This record gives sequence, structure tokens and C-alpha cells, in this order.
Amino acid sequence: MIIGIDKGSAYTKTSKDVIIKSTVRDLSEDDINLNDSLFIEMDGEEHFVGGEGSFATDLKKAEHKSTRILTYTAIAKSFEETLINTDLVLGLPIGHYSRNKDKMKELFNGKSATISINGNQKVIKIMNVEVFPECAAAKFTQNIDSGLFIDIGGLSVDNALFKNGKLEKHSTFTMGTMKLLSKIADYLNAEHDLSLTEWGAEEILKDGLTIDGEVIDIKSGTEEVIRDHVKKILERIKLQYDTRMIKNIIFTGGGSLMCFDFFKKYIPQATRMENTQFSNAKGFELIGRKLFGGNDA
Repeated sequence: MIIGIDKGSAYTKTSKDVIIKSTVRDLSEDDINLNDSLFIEMDGEEHFVGGEGSFATDLKKAEHKSTRILTYTAIAKSFEETLINTDLVLGLPIGHYSRNKDKMKELFNGKSATISINGNQKVIKIMNVEVFPECAAAKFTQNIDSGLFIDIGGLSVDNALFKNGKLEKHSTFTMGTMKLLSKIADYLNAEHDLSLTEWGAEEILKDGLTIDGEVIDIKSGTEEVIRDHVKKILERIKLQYDTRMIKNIIFTGGGSLMCFDFFKKYIPQATRMENTQFSNAKGFELIGRKLFGGNDA
């Protein structure tokens, strides 16, 4: 078995098309699960995963307690077996990769865990581990040797410039979609006297806003917030990369689902990967196959 896992600040994705909201909440006395959270028992502790709860607010993934919980949960959800022996490829933001890859690897290499999800117990043994830069991993899913890859994640924007298959330049900005959703929440709260969080703003962008039974038109206001955020990202990108001279500029990451049309107005040659939310995870698995062998899908 081989699996790639992209533990994002907003969502954790696997190469087996499993996606979990990257929130973890410790179980408290008399707690009741009334939503779609997963009830997790691991290491003698109990948690709710994927519903209301905290998410990482920095990029030090190897130091987050939630990284281990979310990774084992994602593995368990990705395989039907109750005894799972698997090789694992994980990622880190490309700008933080060199400093943190060893810590991340040590967190899982040769380790095992017994995890129960909603009462369904599984034993997971990690055989081999590799850590690879996010954004660069997504490139492995594409038949493109040269181009600028831009990964819009939950907390980070990762950039990787390739020439003839070699990584020439890279960078990471903490300007991902959770920052954008926070701005949208602030705008809607101020305009309509609400108390939305980032997750609430995300739901309203999908489902619309209704107040006192009246459907509220939020399109122009929220689009202006998104446009302003995109412009700020572009300012940072253009300081480091001459986008007008780069033929292939490829967007990926879950954040590109929200923002790509806005980027396209300023970068006409830009394209977006298919299955963009899972591109890093899929790339991690491809890397794992090359490193560890095997061809399970």
C-alpha cells in the first residue's frame, strides 16, 4: 500500500480521494456530537475531527498535535482493511521544507497507531515515509517540464518555478484562503451585524446568505474582497517572478477553486489543474511509487 496525504490548514486530502476538514476538538465532559464530526479515539484520548474545532494558524505542521491525528484519521478513512501497512508520503509548504522535513518524517517513520473512528477500530503501521515540498508535488501530476506552479492552500500560497524539469526558484506566502475567508467574514459581519467565522463565511459563499427570511445579495461585496486579496498575492508573486515572460502558469490547490477566475483576469495564460484540490496528494503518491515501488491505485 502507498498513500499520499496533503495535510492542509483547511482540509486534509488523500490520494484515495478522501477529504476531511482539518479541525480537531478535544472531547469534553457531557459533549454531544450533533454534526458530521468524526469521533476519534487514539492514544488514550478522544477527539472530534472535521466539525467545529480549531485549525492550524501557522505552517509548522510537524509541531502540531493535529497533524498526527488528522493523518492517521485520513489513512484509516482511505482503506477498507482493519490492519493497514502502508508507505506514506507527506508534504510541507515549499518555503518551509528544508527546515522541517526531518521533524515531519520522524513523526511517522516506522510508527504505528490504533485508531477508532465512530467505533470502528483499525491498526495502522507506517512502513516507510518520505516528505516532499507542496506545490512541487502537484507538478508531478502534469506533463509540463517548464512553468510556474502556484498552489493556493488554506494558509499558504506556494510557488514553484520549473525549467526543463528542474526546480529553479520557489517561495511561500502566508496568504491562503483562510486569510481570505477571515476578510470575507469581517466584511459580512460589519455589513449585516453578524458573527461569522471563516467556516461560516465559506458556507455562505456556497449556499448564500439569508437574514430574517430575506435572501441577501452579497456577490458584489464579496467579489471585491476576493479581488483585493488576489491583487495582494499577485503583487508578491510579480516581485519574484516575471509572469509576463512565463508561458505556462498553472494554478492548483483548493483555494484556486475560489480565486482562479480572478487571477485569470490578470494572468491571461494561466490554467488550472483538474482535480485541483487533490493534486498534491496525488503527486505524493506518484512519488511514493517511484521511491518505494508498488502500483496500488
